[in-house]
Amino acid sequence: MSRSAEISTDCRSIDTELDQALIARAQNAGTWPLSAQAREHIRTCNRCRQLYAWLFDPTPSAESSPDVYRRVQQQLKNSLTPVAPQAAPPVLAAQFLVVFLLFASPAVALMGTAGLREMSALQLLGIGSVLFCGAALLSWSLAWQMTPGSLHRVPARVAVVTLSA
Repeated sequence: MSRSAEISTDCRSIDTELDQALIARAQNAGTWPLSAQAREHIRTCNRCRQLYAWLFDPTPSAESSPDVYRRVQQQLKNSLTPVAPQAAPPVLAAQFLVVFLLFASPAVALMGTAGLREMSALQLLGIGSVLFCGAALLSWSLAWQMTPGSLHRVPARVAVVTLSA
């Protein structure tokens, strides 16, 4: 028999009232008054009494001793290890640009270059510069986002829209 089938109808109604009380407490709406029927059931039902005590009885918080704090602090200090330094933002941006070109190359190979032959030199220069500037801008944006404490000179949204255009 499943555990939910063992719970009586009265216990289910207590669960609902306790849920409402918890919601009221979470919303800082004060305490939800339990009905007289619910209070009586909690007095007679061990399951509901334990649930009520677990949910609403304040538990005394034990103050930790200074020795415990020192031991935890010492363990944290001992667990700290140096990390490898991160590359400078220009290096990261160059790496991201190379990754973009590596991913773009198979796309060009699959789609072919027939469209490039149909473009004029001005069109080719225009689309090439927009694509390169967008990819460079996105690479710089990603590098700045990865560098702790750096300013985001160009919002990522602008870089993505430029690259998409």
